[in-house]
Amino acid sequence: MMLCCSIVLLTACDNTSDELPKSSSTEGQFLNLNKGSSWNYSLNGADTFTVVTASDSSKPAFNKVYTVFHNLYLGSVTRSYFTYRLGNYYSLITNTPGVYEEVVYLKDSTEIGKKWSSTVLIGGNPYLHEYEVLENNLNITINGTEFKQVVHVKLKVTSTGYSSDCYYAPKVGLIKNAEIIGGTSFVSEFRGYTLK
Repeated sequence: MMLCCSIVLLTACDNTSDELPKSSSTEGQFLNLNKGSSWNYSLNGADTFTVVTASDSSKPAFNKVYTVFHNLYLGSVTRSYFTYRLGNYYSLITNTPGVYEEVVYLKDSTEIGKKWSSTVLIGGNPYLHEYEVLENNLNITINGTEFKQVVHVKLKVTSTGYSSDCYYAPKVGLIKNAEIIGGTSFVSEFRGYTLK
């Protein structure tokens, strides 16, 4: 479960199995919604991987259509939901089972210092999510693969002590997430991908 939060506080984990019709969202430069695209991530350099795969299912929410992603880690599959609309990258976060909150986790306008925030209800409690673009146009090499024009976004949920430094590459999406959960550091890094 912790890896589910790690790979993507940007994702909402859900173990339910209902499937909806195919997504028709348009993707932005930092999000690939094509069915069958997949990404492998390692946690803290371990040899076990999380495999995130874009499915052909979708979930309507907040007047948008979210693509369903399957997250496989140690034999357990959870789901996360992403979409792109009008320059914003959205994810659903589980409030309570079957109830979701929407967050904008990235924007096309990636100028340094760009800030935005949203308050998300989780279990009935409000949590302020504060985002800021710290760097852009970075060249980063992770596990032998070079990424160009990478953007670095900081997320803070001050009331919980949670923070996350996410790095996004054009056409690939999330390539690294360094976060602090309950005072403990976790680093999820790109290990490979198949883009459709």
